[in-house]
Amino acid sequence: MGIELFACGTPWSTTDDDDVDEVISVDTRRGNYRRLALRQGRLDGAVLMGDLSLAPELTELTAGGPDGVGGAAVADELLDAVVGGDGAPRPVPDAQLVCSCNQVTAGEIRGALGDGCDTLRSVRAATGASGGCGGCASRVEALLEAERQASVGVPGD
Repeated sequence: MGIELFACGTPWSTTDDDDVDEVISVDTRRGNYRRLALRQGRLDGAVLMGDLSLAPELTELTAGGPDGVGGAAVADELLDAVVGGDGAPRPVPDAQLVCSCNQVTAGEIRGALGDGCDTLRSVRAATGASGGCGGCASRVEALLEAERQASVGVPGD
């Protein structure tokens, strides 16, 4: 049994710097830990343990900004999700990167599902998703499950 772990940006940013704020959420019952380091309202770094569902959004937020600071401001909805929010699943846009090793988006994975892929292995063969480090396998499987439920009209848990 392992621990699901994700880190991006500069996760060791500390509040010793006057321009760094942090958001921390710990859920001991579910085994989740989340920490965001925000610099000037933009994501400087993040650490997730347990539930990694926010990893794709956080990865995108750390890209393209000045001096390693994320390009876009962190939306209130994402901050709500970090600290628990309403618990509703967040939609995954087609353009969102799911597998950073092989640059595979959610839309490409959905396309593979539409072409008949129905397992992690078949999606990996068709798109390359989860074929690098394997860290995105749980996100690919979550997309598979969401699409299965949507195709039969069954609401998620």
